[in-house]
Amino acid sequence: MFNMIKKNTLGLDLGQRSIKGVLLHKRKKRVFLDNAFIFDYAESNPNFPNNADTALGLKALSEIHGLNKYDVIFNIGNYNINSFDLKLPAMPKKDLSAIIRNEVAKHINYAIEKCSFDYTASLDESSKEKMYNIKVFTTKLSKVNANTALLYSANLKPYILDADIEAIARMLSFNGYLKEGHCHILVDMGETHTTVALLLGKQVISLTVIKQSMGLISHNLIKSLSINYGEAESFKKDLSSKDNNPFRTSSPIGHQMAKEDFDEILSKIQENIDYLSEFHFKKWPVEAFFFTGGGSKGQGLCELFEEHYKIKCLVPNPFKNIELAEDSDNKNFIFNNINSMATSVGLALRGVT
Repeated sequence: MFNMIKKNTLGLDLGQRSIKGVLLHKRKKRVFLDNAFIFDYAESNPNFPNNADTALGLKALSEIHGLNKYDVIFNIGNYNINSFDLKLPAMPKKDLSAIIRNEVAKHINYAIEKCSFDYTASLDESSKEKMYNIKVFTTKLSKVNANTALLYSANLKPYILDADIEAIARMLSFNGYLKEGHCHILVDMGETHTTVALLLGKQVISLTVIKQSMGLISHNLIKSLSINYGEAESFKKDLSSKDNNPFRTSSPIGHQMAKEDFDEILSKIQENIDYLSEFHFKKWPVEAFFFTGGGSKGQGLCELFEEHYKIKCLVPNPFKNIELAEDSDNKNFIFNNINSMATSVGLALRGVT
């Protein structure tokens, strides 16, 4: 009987704009939400993006929500990760790990002892022999140690480190958005980076990180116009609107700058999708686009991309198949933060599924 109950697992998304947290538990094959929260640096720090103190934010969250009693599954950003592909026959896990380690050493330009790596494996259905498609993820061990040290500094208990992209793919799969043999495009827009990924079933087939995102629009406006983050954010409203007219605003120059940066970000995303289209879409037609990340909130991106590519586009609900109490205080929070919680939900799901 006791095996039907798993302890609570905390997923913490250590972002560059905010810390997002989700606490889940599983009972009789059903997953329940216990808590969800965001610590936004910009709201607590008038000088953001300067002086963003992750350690201080973690300590505050730990005290408010009593987080030090939970195992923490935390992340490392896609911008810190490199990946490559292998195709290998079935073999014992020990032998597989040794081969992958040797391949990692060939792909990095620093000592293997300074590298942290992980991988996913999926059976190659097209192969007559039992072969596996391997996706290998690498990052510098110093990045892992830095995030781990942040958690320890807040008296939290690091449990598992996961990549953003793997967490989001897990969230999509759990909530029924992914189907075996079907292809999807994921666009995850963080504060300073945008990730464009191709998913085949539950597997990440291709991953590109663009060093541009919605937060950088605000950063550029702060430097150019000597304004604060809140003022810069106001210039980003309705940037995708066809009726957008910068000269209707109180600062035409600021709004025009934001619009130009926004158009450049869209162009970079489109370039990457078109590249995937050229090499993959004929083999794996895309069923839908998914937009996640706080940077995608309120910009009408789904409408733009759906109209351009004639492919269904949506913002997935990370809590779709997670159960909430009828009187839960989290309902309004979830409604207002659906874009931002994809990674933290995916992290927490690793501990309960």
